[in-house]
Amino acid sequence: MEGIDCRPERDINKALVFQLSTCGHIKARQDVLTLGKRGVGKSHLAQALGNPACRGRIATRHVALDELFGNLAVAAGGGTLSAVLGPCIRPSLLMLDDYLLARPSIQGSERPLRLVEERMHIGSATYCSRLQPDGWRVRIDGGITADAVPGRVVNRSQLIELEGEAMRKGVGP
Repeated sequence: MEGIDCRPERDINKALVFQLSTCGHIKARQDVLTLGKRGVGKSHLAQALGNPACRGRIATRHVALDELFGNLAVAAGGGTLSAVLGPCIRPSLLMLDDYLLARPSIQGSERPLRLVEERMHIGSATYCSRLQPDGWRVRIDGGITADAVPGRVVNRSQLIELEGEAMRKGVGP
């Protein structure tokens, strides 16, 4: 947590970040939605917030969503979908990086909704996305699913929008 850059131009709500670092949102099954352009530190912040959870022996998992979609597509073909999805559903805290940056396949367009719905009763999630939730609808084919995912995520999330320049060298908008 001490490595988080809280300069004024980054517009980070320090009180909210401190509150989240106590892990109360995990016990309350509330989510965190971290938004911002490429390189501003969304993943770094999510991992910093996951660190106190790990120290407190709270089951935590970090996964890049596009990698998960790829693994799910392979698993669906081999009949092992639950073996891949299960480890993402069970932990008390799931950190989903690059949320809906990649478009799921048409066959897998219901998977973001299934993951969100199953996690609602188990634990908390941290979503890191370059896209605003309205932009997620474009990524998900399938009407009702496209409307359901942003609504379910936004309505149960603490929102952190990171501003400022990219923190990684060589990363542009």
